[in-house]
Amino acid sequence: MANKSLNSSFDISAAEKSTIHETEKLVNTICVEEILSDILNIITSMVSLLPEFQDIEDMSTTELYIFLFTAISDNQKDVSNTNLSKKLHISKSAVSVATKLLIKKGIIQAVQDIEDRRHSYLTLTTKGKAIFSEFKQSFERLLNEVVSSMNEDELRKLTESFKMLAEFSKKVEMQNL
Repeated sequence: MANKSLNSSFDISAAEKSTIHETEKLVNTICVEEILSDILNIITSMVSLLPEFQDIEDMSTTELYIFLFTAISDNQKDVSNTNLSKKLHISKSAVSVATKLLIKKGIIQAVQDIEDRRHSYLTLTTKGKAIFSEFKQSFERLLNEVVSSMNEDELRKLTESFKMLAEFSKKVEMQNL
Protein backbone atom coordinates (compact mmCIF):
# COMPACT_ATOMS: atom_id res chain seq x y z
CA MET A 1 0.00 0.00 0.00
CA ALA A 2 2.83 2.37 0.75
CA ASN A 3 4.05 2.04 -2.83
CA LYS A 4 0.61 2.85 -4.16
CA SER A 5 0.37 6.12 -2.22
CA LEU A 6 3.97 6.99 -3.11
CA ASN A 7 3.23 6.47 -6.81
CA SER A 8 0.05 8.52 -6.63
CA SER A 9 1.99 11.44 -5.12
CA PHE A 10 3.98 11.57 -8.37
CA ASP A 11 0.89 11.82 -10.57
CA ILE A 12 0.94 15.03 -12.56
CA SER A 13 -2.18 17.10 -13.00
CA ALA A 14 -3.37 18.21 -16.42
CA ALA A 15 -2.38 21.81 -15.61
CA GLU A 16 1.14 20.70 -14.63
CA LYS A 17 1.42 18.62 -17.83
CA SER A 18 0.36 21.66 -19.85
CA THR A 19 2.97 23.82 -18.11
CA ILE A 20 5.67 21.20 -18.72
CA HIS A 21 4.62 20.93 -22.38
CA GLU A 22 4.77 24.73 -22.80
CA THR A 23 8.21 24.80 -21.14
CA GLU A 24 9.46 22.06 -23.47
CA LYS A 25 8.14 24.02 -26.46
CA LEU A 26 9.95 27.13 -25.22
CA VAL A 27 13.21 25.21 -24.71
CA ASN A 28 12.87 23.69 -28.18
CA THR A 29 12.23 27.13 -29.66
CA ILE A 30 15.29 28.56 -27.95
CA CYS A 31 17.44 25.63 -29.08
CA VAL A 32 16.13 25.85 -32.63
CA GLU A 33 16.78 29.60 -32.75
CA GLU A 34 20.27 29.09 -31.31
CA ILE A 35 21.01 26.40 -33.88
CA LEU A 36 19.70 28.55 -36.73
CA SER A 37 21.77 31.46 -35.44
CA ASP A 38 24.87 29.27 -35.24
CA ILE A 39 24.31 27.99 -38.79
CA LEU A 40 23.89 31.55 -40.09
CA ASN A 41 27.05 32.65 -38.25
CA ILE A 42 29.00 29.73 -39.71
CA ILE A 43 27.81 30.51 -43.24
CA THR A 44 28.52 34.23 -43.01
CA SER A 45 31.91 33.62 -41.38
CA MET A 46 32.88 31.06 -44.01
CA VAL A 47 31.89 33.45 -46.78
CA SER A 48 34.12 36.12 -45.22
CA LEU A 49 36.97 33.58 -45.21
CA LEU A 50 36.73 33.08 -48.96
CA PRO A 51 39.83 34.45 -50.62
CA GLU A 52 39.29 37.76 -52.33
CA PHE A 53 39.36 37.33 -56.07
CA GLN A 54 37.61 39.73 -58.38
CA ASP A 55 36.19 36.90 -60.49
CA ILE A 56 34.64 35.31 -57.39
CA GLU A 57 33.47 38.62 -55.91
CA ASP A 58 31.65 39.32 -59.18
CA MET A 59 29.66 36.06 -58.83
CA SER A 60 26.23 35.86 -57.31
CA THR A 61 25.74 33.27 -54.58
CA THR A 62 24.09 30.93 -57.08
CA GLU A 63 26.96 31.37 -59.54
CA LEU A 64 29.48 30.64 -56.75
CA TYR A 65 27.63 27.45 -55.76
CA ILE A 66 27.55 26.28 -59.38
CA PHE A 67 31.22 27.18 -59.91
CA LEU A 68 32.31 25.28 -56.77
CA PHE A 69 30.06 22.29 -57.50
CA THR A 70 31.40 22.10 -61.05
CA ALA A 71 35.00 22.35 -59.81
CA ILE A 72 34.64 19.76 -57.05
CA SER A 73 32.29 17.24 -58.67
CA ASP A 74 33.68 13.72 -58.97
CA ASN A 75 31.62 12.90 -62.04
CA GLN A 76 31.39 15.56 -64.77
CA LYS A 77 28.18 14.08 -66.12
CA ASP A 78 26.49 14.92 -62.78
CA VAL A 79 27.01 18.60 -63.50
CA SER A 80 23.92 19.38 -65.55
CA ASN A 81 21.36 22.11 -64.96
CA THR A 82 18.83 19.54 -63.75
CA ASN A 83 21.25 17.90 -61.29
CA LEU A 84 22.51 21.27 -60.08
CA SER A 85 18.94 22.32 -59.41
CA LYS A 86 18.32 19.17 -57.37
CA LYS A 87 21.63 19.12 -55.52
CA LEU A 88 21.74 22.82 -54.69
CA HIS A 89 17.97 23.13 -54.08
CA ILE A 90 17.73 26.02 -56.51
CA SER A 91 15.07 26.44 -59.16
CA LYS A 92 15.91 25.28 -62.68
CA SER A 93 15.41 28.78 -64.01
CA ALA A 94 17.85 30.27 -61.45
CA VAL A 95 20.43 27.61 -62.35
CA SER A 96 19.92 28.30 -66.05
CA VAL A 97 20.42 32.07 -65.60
CA ALA A 98 23.53 31.55 -63.45
CA THR A 99 25.10 29.00 -65.82
CA LYS A 100 24.54 31.31 -68.78
CA LEU A 101 26.30 34.12 -66.89
CA LEU A 102 29.23 31.85 -65.98
CA ILE A 103 29.50 30.73 -69.61
CA LYS A 104 29.42 34.37 -70.74
CA LYS A 105 32.22 35.16 -68.26
CA GLY A 106 34.27 32.28 -69.70
CA ILE A 107 34.41 30.37 -66.39
CA ILE A 108 32.41 27.28 -67.37
CA GLN A 109 31.40 25.69 -70.64
CA ALA A 110 28.62 23.39 -71.73
CA VAL A 111 29.85 20.12 -73.23
CA GLN A 112 27.55 17.91 -75.26
CA ASP A 113 27.38 14.31 -74.05
CA ILE A 114 28.94 12.11 -76.74
CA GLU A 115 26.76 9.12 -75.84
CA ASP A 116 23.49 11.08 -75.75
CA ARG A 117 23.53 14.29 -77.76
CA ARG A 118 20.29 15.45 -76.11
CA HIS A 119 22.21 16.03 -72.88
CA SER A 120 25.03 18.36 -71.98
CA TYR A 121 27.03 18.89 -68.85
CA LEU A 122 29.15 21.69 -67.47
CA THR A 123 32.91 21.80 -66.99
CA LEU A 124 35.36 24.49 -66.01
CA THR A 125 37.14 26.30 -68.80
CA THR A 126 40.87 26.92 -68.65
CA LYS A 127 40.07 30.28 -67.03
CA GLY A 128 37.72 28.56 -64.55
CA LYS A 129 40.37 25.98 -63.66
CA ALA A 130 42.92 28.75 -63.05
CA ILE A 131 40.46 30.65 -60.81
CA PHE A 132 39.66 27.49 -58.85
CA SER A 133 43.33 26.54 -58.50
CA GLU A 134 44.23 29.98 -57.14
CA PHE A 135 41.13 29.97 -54.92
CA LYS A 136 41.97 26.52 -53.55
CA GLN A 137 45.60 27.45 -52.80
CA SER A 138 44.53 30.63 -51.03
CA PHE A 139 41.86 28.79 -49.02
CA GLU A 140 44.40 26.10 -48.10
CA ARG A 141 46.82 28.76 -46.78
CA LEU A 142 44.03 30.29 -44.73
CA LEU A 143 42.94 26.90 -43.40
CA ASN A 144 46.55 26.06 -42.47
CA GLU A 145 46.78 29.32 -40.50
CA VAL A 146 43.65 28.44 -38.55
CA VAL A 147 44.61 24.82 -37.97
CA SER A 148 48.18 25.67 -36.91
CA SER A 149 46.80 27.65 -33.97
CA MET A 150 44.84 24.62 -32.71
CA ASN A 151 46.04 21.90 -30.43
CA GLU A 152 45.57 18.24 -31.35
CA ASP A 153 42.35 17.84 -29.33
CA GLU A 154 40.76 20.95 -30.88
CA LEU A 155 41.69 19.76 -34.35
CA ARG A 156 40.20 16.31 -33.67
CA LYS A 157 36.97 17.91 -32.38
CA LEU A 158 36.77 20.19 -35.41
CA THR A 159 37.27 17.27 -37.78
CA GLU A 160 34.64 15.18 -35.98
CA SER A 161 32.20 18.10 -36.06
CA PHE A 162 32.60 18.52 -39.82
CA LYS A 163 32.08 14.81 -40.32
CA MET A 164 28.92 14.90 -38.18
CA LEU A 165 27.60 17.89 -40.14
CA ALA A 166 28.30 16.10 -43.42
CA GLU A 167 26.52 12.96 -42.22
CA PHE A 168 23.58 15.02 -40.96
CA SER A 169 23.37 16.81 -44.31
CA LYS A 170 23.33 13.49 -46.17
CA LYS A 171 20.54 12.17 -43.93
CA VAL A 172 18.47 15.29 -44.52
CA GLU A 173 19.10 15.08 -48.26
CA MET A 174 18.03 11.41 -48.32
CA GLN A 175 14.82 12.26 -46.44
CA ASN A 176 14.03 14.97 -48.98
CA LEU A 177 14.40 12.66 -52.01
